Amino acid sequence: MSRILVAVLSLGVLASCSANLNSSVVSNGNRIMNGTEVQETDAIAAHLVSVYDVENNGVCTGTLIAPNIVLTAAHCISTHKKNIKVVFGLNVDEYLAAREPDVREAHVHNVSDIIVHPEWNFEKNQEKEHDWHDLAVIKFKGDAPEGFAPAEFLRDLNVLKAGVAAYVAGYGVNEVQHREVKEGEALKSGEEAVCDDKGCIAIKFTGDGLLRWTQAPIATFSDTEVRLDEQNGGTCGGDSGGPAFVMHEGKFLLFGVTSRGSLFCNSVGVYTVALKLYDFLNPAVERLQQ
Repeated sequence: MSRILVAVLSLGVLASCSANLNSSVVSNGNRIMNGTEVQETDAIAAHLVSVYDVENNGVCTGTLIAPNIVLTAAHCISTHKKNIKVVFGLNVDEYLAAREPDVREAHVHNVSDIIVHPEWNFEKNQEKEHDWHDLAVIKFKGDAPEGFAPAEFLRDLNVLKAGVAAYVAGYGVNEVQHREVKEGEALKSGEEAVCDDKGCIAIKFTGDGLLRWTQAPIATFSDTEVRLDEQNGGTCGGDSGGPAFVMHEGKFLLFGVTSRGSLFCNSVGVYTVALKLYDFLNPAVERLQQ
């Protein structure tokens, strides 16, 4: 399905337009990047959903954190709540295309309310390297399908240290192809042009719609965000809003929400640490549950 991939692309500080263009065509394949498809038996499968924008045909990812509440990224919310669907299942397209009314009713849910962090501001964030407050909570109508359950939060943030493995997941692409192009040059099917003062590249993202996961080590911290070293695997377009877990005391515990990353999805990923914004998150969830 051709659609907008709500991206975790760098917006100025993490990658330049001309980075890594030593050859005319480069493909970063087999990544969420360098990930594997989530199976129903995987521990995190019960917590994850797709956040689908019907108006823009755009896909994001989210995490179930209460019986009918989903945590995602603020930048995934660019339309009215009536245009957002919460989709349960490992394959977004399968359930969006389902003709059986009972299947759609169980797996595709309308949204009744959304709360975005009040300090989220896309334009102003372009001037900041850190701490974008890229967080939103969604309330959906009806009940989650059988087998789904809210994720458990990591309460001891001291566990988050450089080098600790973070497990990330999402419905985004698993291959990025890019090539140098001249300004105004015709693009191939599925390509998007990105230009700066150094030139232009054409980028093509493929492989979205399936839920995948991988891991990457924690690299650095700011007040409310962490950065992962994603040279060997990480998130990409469509994974926005998805979770970052750590394994602690034998359980996968949720700590982060995918915000943004490097242009070609092969360098750095930035994640909002949800409980660092507890003053927003807790009242927002309580309000939605009323």
